[in-house]
Amino acid sequence: MRDMAKKIPPDMAELSVYVDKKLKLQFKLACTAQEKPMSEVVGLLMKQWLEIQATSPESET
Repeated sequence: MRDMAKKIPPDMAELSVYVDKKLKLQFKLACTAQEKPMSEVVGLLMKQWLEIQATSPESET
């Protein structure tokens, strides 16, 4: 019997989120059109958001 467990690279972690179905479809189509994996784009968006938070005046409380 084959091992059906996902092979997650050692330096990666799995993330599960709930989003609107239409938003997910639009995102998937946009990523596919640019030949980019959704996980790569989500990771980039997360990094950008964290950079904004680090420079935001509200983050200095």
